[in-house]
Amino acid sequence: MNFADLRNIADAVLYENYVLYPYRASATKNNHPWPFGVIAPREYCEKSRSETWEMQTECLIQPDGATISDSDSLEVVIRFLQLQPGTQQGWDETTERETTISDVCFREMLCDKKTRAFEFEDGISGVALLWLEDCGPCLKLGVRIENLTPWPHGVEMEHSEAMRHSLLGTHTFLGLHGAQFLSMSDPPAEFKTAAALCSNLYTWPVLAGTPGTRNVMLSSPIILPDYPSLAPKSGGEYCRSNEIDELLAVRTMTLTEEDS
Repeated sequence: MNFADLRNIADAVLYENYVLYPYRASATKNNHPWPFGVIAPREYCEKSRSETWEMQTECLIQPDGATISDSDSLEVVIRFLQLQPGTQQGWDETTERETTISDVCFREMLCDKKTRAFEFEDGISGVALLWLEDCGPCLKLGVRIENLTPWPHGVEMEHSEAMRHSLLGTHTFLGLHGAQFLSMSDPPAEFKTAAALCSNLYTWPVLAGTPGTRNVMLSSPIILPDYPSLAPKSGGEYCRSNEIDELLAVRTMTLTEEDS
């Protein structure tokens, strides 16, 4: 599955609200970033009763054939940011993380939930749960992400420390082989009841890729329309390109501490 067309849009979601203007460490809002799509350690959430340790996507799909075949399968890519402490910039920088779950057979998901564990260095581990349910005229696909990172600390541990063990800006690519997604924002009339019964927690799935195609979906913590796209005036990857960094650096140099 080629998710290349989604990555510029997904990167905009990934970095949304992570660092706010003015882009400098002395700004209070950048000392305590509050990005979207946070999945914190379950034990921390249960002790502090803040944040959430789970994210769940449910959406509707239709097999291409009259019945499910052995080749019908799902591919999932989970993407997020992980904080990296102790940088020279004066704030926590991030590393992009990604885990891919390939070729999950529809038949297997209909029989039982599939569990796929993931683990990253610097202390993040969790599971992805995948399932299918027969809803009569269609199938309901579920993808649930849980942060099961051990949390030996008490509630007195600062929120910022918990964020270093959290998935930030979490979003999911979903790709189908042998089936098509249905729009969750505007489902066909005969599927509206089934769509209303889908449970989406802290994320929302939309059709993505080339308009008119229905084999790719982006599940985002920010509500987007079907087939989201970058504005025509967005000439590049502004979260990375040197040109925008230089422009922001010059602009920031004109500000005083009071401006932040």
